[in-house]
Formats: sequence, C-alpha cells, structure tokens
Amino acid sequence: MVDRQEEHIDEEQLGTSHFALLGVGPTPDTMDILHQLRNAFDHDSVEFKENEVPQNPSVSNPLELCFEGVWMSILTSDVGDWLERVCALDPSLTESEAKQAIASDWALHIDAQLIGADPFDDLRTQLRLLEALTSEVVRQIVDVNALKVWHPEILQEFLATPRRPALYDLYSLHVVESADIAVHAGFRQGNGNEVEPGRCWAHTHGLFRFGMPDIEIFDVPREHEQELRELVDSIIGRILEEPDSFDRPFRLSQNQAGMFLPMEQMMEVLPEDIAGRDPHYRYEDETLEGVRLALVGLYTDEDTDEASIHWDITPALRGIQNEGPVYRLATPTQRMAELAHHRLPLLRELWGQYARPDWKVLVRIPQKGKGKTPLINTWYEIRDLERTEVDGFKVNVRVQDQVKTNKKAERISLADISGFVLITAKEQWDQRDLGELVRQLHQKT
Repeated sequence: MVDRQEEHIDEEQLGTSHFALLGVGPTPDTMDILHQLRNAFDHDSVEFKENEVPQNPSVSNPLELCFEGVWMSILTSDVGDWLERVCALDPSLTESEAKQAIASDWALHIDAQLIGADPFDDLRTQLRLLEALTSEVVRQIVDVNALKVWHPEILQEFLATPRRPALYDLYSLHVVESADIAVHAGFRQGNGNEVEPGRCWAHTHGLFRFGMPDIEIFDVPREHEQELRELVDSIIGRILEEPDSFDRPFRLSQNQAGMFLPMEQMMEVLPEDIAGRDPHYRYEDETLEGVRLALVGLYTDEDTDEASIHWDITPALRGIQNEGPVYRLATPTQRMAELAHHRLPLLRELWGQYARPDWKVLVRIPQKGKGKTPLINTWYEIRDLERTEVDGFKVNVRVQDQVKTNKKAERISLADISGFVLITAKEQWDQRDLGELVRQLHQKT
C-alpha cells in the first residue's frame, strides 16, 4: 500500500478540500461507489487504506482511499442545517435552486487532503473523482469550503478548462451590511449596537484549504463593492505569485499601501459597532474557521510624517475606481485568456441561437502599458463572432449596461482576448459565469 504522507515527508499538508454531491433516491453504499469508480478508472489507480471497507460509509466509519496519490475520505449523510446555511449564504443561488438542494435525499461527501507541492493538481484530481461519482441522480454539487452550490455542468467546465481551475471560482467573497448580519450569522448580533447603514463587512471563504489565510475587510462602503472585489482578486493573484506578500506592506492602489494584521490584533483596535466585530457571532460562526487576516490601510500624517494603520481602505477603493487594480501579472492574465478562449465557442453558439438586437458583446485585449504598469486592458465592442479577425469599436465609457464606443472601427483579433462580457437586457455575463446563462436559456426553451 502506498502511503502518500511518507512520499511527501518534506511537504506540508495544507488543508482539507470538502465537496458534497446532492442526490435523490436510495443512499449510495460502498458497493455503489466502488462500481462507479471501477467503471471510470483503471483498477490500480484507486487504493484503499484498509483491507476491509465499510458497507455504509459514515462520519464515524468513512471509506478512505488514495486516488492518483491523493488521500480522500468518502461518507454519506442526510442534508440538514449545514446545507441550509450554505444555501442562505450563496448569493448566486435562486430560490428554486435552494429548495431543490434542501429537498435532496442524501449527501455524498468527498474530502481530499491537499499537499503543499501543488495543491491545485490535488484539487483537479479530487474534481475528477467527483465527476466519476456524479451519476444521473446527482442534481447539485456543494463546494463546502467556499459555501457555493454548483450545477453538475460546472464541474465538467472546470475540468475542461486548460490548466488549473480559476481560483476566483473556488473561493467566495461575502459583502454583508449590518442589517444582514442576522441572516449571515443565523442569529442576531449580541451587543444590539446600531451600525451605520451602507457600511459592510467583507470576508472570504475557501482560501484556507490551499494554505492561504482567508481575508477580512471592515467598514467598506457598499458603493465601492465592485472595486473591493477587483482588489481582493488582485491580492489573491499577488499571493499566488509572491507567497511572502502576507508578511510585508504592499500597494493597494497607485497612492495607497496596505498590510495584513492577525485577526486577534485587529479585534483589539476595531470599534464594537463595526459590522463583523461581535465576538459572540465570531465564536459561534463555524464558517469563520481557520487562519484569517484583516486587511488594513497604511497612512502617513502629513504634518508629523508618522505612519499609522486604519481599517478603512476607502481611499484605495477610490483609487481603483479611477485607475484600476495596481497589481497585474502575466500569469493570471494568461489564465484568464485561456478561460476566455475555452468559453469563446460557447459564446458563439449562444449568440447564434439566442442573440437579440439589444445584446452587446465586449472583448478585453491586454496591451503593453507605459512605465510601471505592465498591461493596460482595452475593451472593444464587436458585432461579428464568426471570424477571428473582426472590427472592434473601442469602448470609451462603460457604466453597467450603458456602453459608448468610438464610431471608427479598429481591426482586432479574437485570438488576443483575455476576457469578454455579454450584456443582455437585464444583466452582464462574463466568461466565468456564461455557463449559467446557457443553462437558464435552455430551461426557458
């Protein structure tokens, strides 16, 4: 029997990646699971920890196996409070999808131990095993770490995407106003303090399994939520490329620096009336497990030249609103480009079947910047999706669905795009969530 922990004695076990399949009908037992695995993989690719395996894998007696070098545990359970909590916290879930999830007859949990050499390789291995166990009776998949509910088709899209899945699909950022804390927490805040409306507490879920601390940001203006999401994406991209970024100050925008504080230190300076500060809530909320760091701004007094920190990063968010994220690297851009190209055929198919006169397609093309800015993203509206070389109309102003473009066309190549946005009458869809739009349109027809 191969013991992967002996093979990787010098590598650090990062965390547990936890997914669950939601299904209907009889609860699968070990024989059902083994039958599906043997139909999908070579006999030698799956090894078991013990010679005897449990007939019905459960929390107290899980089925433990090693698949392509990754140790996993499989067990079944009922759906219950844990799933209701996930459904309540997934903002992308519709009411009907939440009801379908909670009405499931059983959950099949697959936990994988991620190892430090390349946790995303381990994750892809776990997703392949999930795919093998996703039969016709499985209606939804839960990413328990990131508190997201997927349609099974999303799993196939992840595995078809070149290289590893995009990290932004594997973590969630919750932006919660004080009035919504009770919903997020499952109970009311204990101190009864009134918090200024329009100020939010933002926090990530799902990063800890990759050996990265989850991030929290306090007192964020709701009006800057989009800039906050861009900032968090850029910070995570920075950490992937420069893991020691956690340990030193770094630039949040052109004129604003920031750093991370341990959460215990942050709680000492944060006012009690700030959303997310309540210690009773933090103690009871199991989704706040693992190492968590607080993002703060670094400020210098103009008169005394003394440096200080503050939890309010609004100046940085305003800078991003005006200038875009300061941190960009070629590697994340390349991953985005691969994802865009992978979804481009899907966009063409969707456009051919469903396009309406008021729909618009915008494509993003990275171009060399000046000075310290390595890349500048230029957006173009296009009206031809059939060819590779097309006319592009440069976007001058883009506010939600209001797009103003140059009248003069430039010749551009769809081979150069790093992203796209489809603007319909009511919503915007980028390459990350285009599959969801396809599913919605298929259901309507």
